[in-house]
Order: sequence, then C-alpha cells, then structure tokens
Amino acid sequence: MVHRTHRTAPPPPHLGPSRGPKLYAGRLSPFHKHISRFQNWTSASVAKLPDTISAKDLGKLLGITDRWVRDLEKQGVLKRKARGQYDPCECVQAFVGWKARAEVEKVGPALKDTLRERREQEIAQRIAIRDRTLINFDEALAALETICGLFLAAISGLPAQITREHGERTRIEGICDAVRRRLSNRFAEVMEAVRAGKPVGGAEPEDDA
Repeated sequence: MVHRTHRTAPPPPHLGPSRGPKLYAGRLSPFHKHISRFQNWTSASVAKLPDTISAKDLGKLLGITDRWVRDLEKQGVLKRKARGQYDPCECVQAFVGWKARAEVEKVGPALKDTLRERREQEIAQRIAIRDRTLINFDEALAALETICGLFLAAISGLPAQITREHGERTRIEGICDAVRRRLSNRFAEVMEAVRAGKPVGGAEPEDDA
C-alpha cells in the first residue's frame, strides 16, 4: 500500500496550445493528448500527491502503460526514487519535457524542407525577373496605362485628320468623343479587375497553384 503524505511542489509546466509555438499548431495533437491531463493542476492538487508511487500508478497518471514507464526509465527519461517507486511530480515534468522535445524533433525536418522550398522559389522568382520572363505588377500596369493613354489620344486627333469642314469635323468629334469615353471607362474597369485579380473579358484568372 502506498503511504500518502502532503507535500509542496511546483506543478508541471503548462504547455497547452495557447503557449506552444504557433508554428507547430495542429501537429502536436498526440503531445497535447498526453499533457492535457496536467493543464489544470494547481499547487493544492500537487500537494495531495504521495511522495512516491508505483510504475503502474505512474502509468495511469501519465496516461501510458507501466511497461512504457519502465522503458522510459531505461532510456533515462524517468528516474526511480526507490525500488519500483517514482516521484510523481519529477516524473511528470520529465515526461512532458521529453514529449515536447520528441515532437519538436519530428517537426524539425519538415520545417527545414519548407524553408528550403521557399528559398528555391524566391531564387527562381529573382531569376525570372532578371530574365524578364516575369514582370513586376506595377511595372506592367504602368505600361498598360501608357498604351491606353496613347490610344485614346490618337482617337482624339482623328477628326482633324479626316476633314477640315467644320460641320463634318464636329460630327466626327462627337462620335470619337463617345468612343473615347467608352474605351476609357472600359480600360479603367480592366485595370481595376487586374488589380483585384478578377476575370477580364470573360477569361478565368489563373490559379496561383
């Protein structure tokens, strides 16, 4: 029978999702499953724990089997205080720390792969800009505005080139002005659609993927 005595010891560290690194959010569910039982511990609840407990009781406390407890002891993660007895507070803290390190090591290679892929994409983008196979959006938009402006200016000069007769010239100017206004409005709509990434002229926007 385990003799229970009151004790004072710091509670295990709170390592719930709110304090864990955001980078690993969603990837540590097995880890959180093990430590969630310790998140609401208080000094009062810790004080009710006995000085030592058996491997079976420690396994129940940690949510693992007593065989796993002994395996962790062989690995140096958990330490016995006496024959078959363990300090529950020390073992909980050691177990939580071990699980945290193990999960970070799992995520590490994937994180390195992600950073390497992003670096490769950045280099490829710089090469494309240098070779002019990729044009900056603002630069392309400025070129489009210049072309549209030249086109509208050319329309405005057509009446004087077509006739010198005042009445006919006035009639043609009215037609050109109406066409210029429609084109100007349409050009503005197209450029706004391009800025917003919306379809232009019925064409579907390209998928970023």
